[in-house]
Amino acid sequence: MVISHDSARAVTSSLDGTIIIWDMVSQTTLQVWVAHGGLPVTALGLSPDSRRLVSAGDHTLAIWGIDSDVPLKVAVELEGHTDRVIACVWSPDGALIASTSHNGTICVWDGHSYQQRNLYPATHHSQSVLYLQFSPNSHSLAWISCGKNCFVWTPLGGTQPMVLPSHPDPDRYDVETRAFSFDHESRRIATTHASQYGDPKVCVVRIWDATTGAPLAVLMGHSNPVLNVSFSPDGRSLLSMSEDMSVRVWDCGLEDGRWLVRSNF
Repeated sequence: MVISHDSARAVTSSLDGTIIIWDMVSQTTLQVWVAHGGLPVTALGLSPDSRRLVSAGDHTLAIWGIDSDVPLKVAVELEGHTDRVIACVWSPDGALIASTSHNGTICVWDGHSYQQRNLYPATHHSQSVLYLQFSPNSHSLAWISCGKNCFVWTPLGGTQPMVLPSHPDPDRYDVETRAFSFDHESRRIATTHASQYGDPKVCVVRIWDATTGAPLAVLMGHSNPVLNVSFSPDGRSLLSMSEDMSVRVWDCGLEDGRWLVRSNF
């Protein structure tokens, strides 16, 4: 499910290929149609102006104009994946679309001409991508590869993705990256980490320079895996949520892991 930026509409999809646009106020359907020949629709993404929708079905993507009463398919299907597409996302400036398939391949498309701009082959990491997101300035694309490392890539920069490791010790294969978040200036990225076994137990948040990959801070205090993280709009604090049933607010200017507020739920 995706929600328009004004929160007026929601778009859902199903395994029978149906896409539905909902009015969030009246809770009624605005548009209903069958996409991708009735194949399961596995991912959706809205353009920043909420006038176009990208949908994924099987190995392909399709672009739809949704600002009228009848959905209009405005581009041919985008072909480039060889496996089932599991996620797609539009960049905040609308210039790019990124998609990833079950085998880990990442494709980047022009958000206006719909031509492929770059491709990161699955052979580089050969693992499914769990989460895919552009930075707020649209310059970088980040993802987590099968729960392990976080990758940060400048898809139009001609460089290889930067790797943010799940743990400084490469032998700690038990440590996973669970989530990440850019700050609103796209200067920093926070990642959450957890170990399923091994000693010592790892339940930390790490903050990195989003350009160089330099570690900036390690925030410790949670006693169980950290599930999600988000910067405040001004970038001065960070919120984390953990399986220890707590939410913490951290001061991003402190490198010693001190937190400002803790709340249990």
